[in-house]
Amino acid sequence: MKLHTAFRRLLSGLLAGRCVGCGRSGAAICSTCLTQASYPAHLTCPQCRRPQQEALTCTRCRQPQSLVGGYAAYDHSAPIKQAIWELKYKGRRSLVAPLAGLVAKRLAAGPLWLRPDRLDLLVPVPLHPARERERGYNQAAVLAAALAPALGITYTTQLLHRQRATRPQVGLGMAARLTNVAAAFTASGDLRGKRVLLFDDVYTTGATLRDCARALYAAGARRVYALTVARALAQRDEQGKT
Repeated sequence: MKLHTAFRRLLSGLLAGRCVGCGRSGAAICSTCLTQASYPAHLTCPQCRRPQQEALTCTRCRQPQSLVGGYAAYDHSAPIKQAIWELKYKGRRSLVAPLAGLVAKRLAAGPLWLRPDRLDLLVPVPLHPARERERGYNQAAVLAAALAPALGITYTTQLLHRQRATRPQVGLGMAARLTNVAAAFTASGDLRGKRVLLFDDVYTTGATLRDCARALYAAGARRVYALTVARALAQRDEQGKT
């Protein structure tokens, strides 16, 4: 095991009970800080963000192999933003259960297509194998695995693969994000007739999720939706800062 990976896991254990918001001990996200968390006030088109019934892709954005719909449980703001960052870059796996639990609670306010009888598979966005080895885990995968029982659908990491290493999307503008992940993903297996729910930690421009959807449709998926813990603010998307 690499030294830095072992250190991250040790640090994760030591900080398991520290709130990501205020630093007080007792919970990974304390009840006081949780009151600061915000979430989208309306269901919107996952691409242009115009209000849209059931968070379905609007007619203006819809294409033959586009996401049918997309839902984010929270805004990408404190303390959710900090919790995602510490899980992703500081190795705080103790945040998996709290974050998955918070998303599960928000499902009651979500669109009807998030019901188990309308979905077949839960598929996390994969990391490139080299990056997953470096990090020690895929944050989207561990969150999806924890969330799967609440969704009541089959979870799998065997169907979608990142075939090309890409730069981190953080710091890239819209055009650069699209180019960065173009044809980066491939899907294996027979997905004919399957209704797939993609899962990732943060939705910013949607470039990654759309390329994942392209790969899933190429493997025969009937419909592809997206669920994320958080969605970045529009003004930050335009500046390429998230």
